[in-house]
Amino acid sequence: MNLRERALKGGTYLVGRHFAMVALAVVGQPLLARMIGPAAYGIWVAARQIVDYASLLSGWGIDVYLLRKEGELSKEHADQGFTLLAILGTSGTLVTLLAVPWIQRWTRLAGFSWVLAGVVCSMPLSLVSWVALNQLERALEFRAPVRIELAGRVVFYSLGLALAFWGWGVWGLVCALWSERVLTLALLHRAAHYRPRLRYDRALAREMVGYGLGYAASTWIYQLRSLVVPFIVGRYANATAVGYIGLAERLLAALGFAKTIGWRLAMVVLAKVQDDRTRLGRAISEGVMLQVLALSPLLLVFGLLLPYLVPWVFGARWVPMEQIFPFLAVGYLASSMFNLHSSALYVLRRNGRVAIFYLAHVLLFGGAAFFFVRRLGWIGYGWAEIAALSSYAVIHLYTAAEVRGLDYGLALPISLATGLALFVYQIGWPAVLGLVALAAWPQTWRVLGRYTREILKPVQSPGTNA
Repeated sequence: MNLRERALKGGTYLVGRHFAMVALAVVGQPLLARMIGPAAYGIWVAARQIVDYASLLSGWGIDVYLLRKEGELSKEHADQGFTLLAILGTSGTLVTLLAVPWIQRWTRLAGFSWVLAGVVCSMPLSLVSWVALNQLERALEFRAPVRIELAGRVVFYSLGLALAFWGWGVWGLVCALWSERVLTLALLHRAAHYRPRLRYDRALAREMVGYGLGYAASTWIYQLRSLVVPFIVGRYANATAVGYIGLAERLLAALGFAKTIGWRLAMVVLAKVQDDRTRLGRAISEGVMLQVLALSPLLLVFGLLLPYLVPWVFGARWVPMEQIFPFLAVGYLASSMFNLHSSALYVLRRNGRVAIFYLAHVLLFGGAAFFFVRRLGWIGYGWAEIAALSSYAVIHLYTAAEVRGLDYGLALPISLATGLALFVYQIGWPAVLGLVALAAWPQTWRVLGRYTREILKPVQSPGTNA
């Protein structure tokens, strides 16, 4: 099997993995949320978001170095990466544990400190598993990681649901997380035939850290927004509000599989046309349109059905979540429109400009959340999402300065009409006027017809003449 065939087969596994993970989340998350309730689920969400960010900081981008290193990944490189990740993971865990009393006092979430400590202690297991995972991915061996990750998720949901049924509450999820991470670590090392050894080579360590930190810095900035929920909503609202927001965001992540897949594909496609700035601009424009066409109907249909689904699927305790969903969906849709812009700037090695945009977004979002949540309660988090939309002007201007032919076309009016329609239960029938106008506009049907014909067009094999 040649490289192209292996890559295509690997891509098939990744797409299948994503859909399987979405299916597990669609079934498992509602059951867990219903069984443990909003307050306990909020404690879990807050702990996971803090630990996920601590894990991101502690990794120092070493996994990126191991995955993208040119040439063969030797045993010496793998062992050095394992050693660094073990040290960084342990250090990050200890620092977070020392900060737990302060975090507890700030968030004022009852019982949060012990749950946070239980979750963060599993962090080194997650970090060191990256070495074996990267070895498999570099060899384009995607089948084993996909199966292992799915097995871990099945263990998490099965054990978590069983322990929740027996009354363990949020601690059932902590135990399930530990089981998942231990199993995943063991199976990945077995599949990669990797036996780690501690190693320290100063020059090699400096090379890894220098490369990894340069890539990871902008991601650290953007992911600061994930701390808004535990540190602002948790402090000025309560654990129940954190639960509502956390579950809504996880539902959006499950619905937004097109955004994730689109970003991965974009990094490959945009890299191939980076030398032609006009083609690059057209590629971004087409990608934005496809993202909007894929995501808008999903968000709209789910948003319209949510008042009927929540009481039936999640239980009456979760009904207030309906209030926050439209705000978060609008923010998610806007993010999907502009994620290709950051991909293009990364490909063009304009990492600093991406970092500036991320910083502007986080400052605007965090500042608005601090202002609105204190005055309006937990629903102020939704208004912060709306306020942060203006930050996308920064990434647009940076991208427009680098490429030619950037055109949002029908994507912008569809996004605006969809965003307004998501609030139909709040503001009534005028919210759908934008969709009615789009339906009456002939250009809408011409564009949709063109994309439909492109999608349905038979794919020619590489050797076939046009």
